[in-house]
Amino acid sequence: MPKNSYDSVIGALFEEILMALRRHLSELQREALWKWRWLGWSNATPAFKASIYVLIVAAAVVAALPILVR
Repeated sequence: MPKNSYDSVIGALFEEILMALRRHLSELQREALWKWRWLGWSNATPAFKASIYVLIVAAAVVAALPILVR
């Protein structure tokens, strides 16, 4: 099943966020993250992907709050 460009961009963005956060994870969390990545983003269901998109947006809003409140 071919990926659309939006899905690829969001997947790449999520991958970058995960890698940036990786240094703050415990060894067990890193292992779980690696296993999840191994299963593959392309095999995820649309509902799972939608929930990840919502989490990305929520994380971006929380990260931007200090800037927006000023």
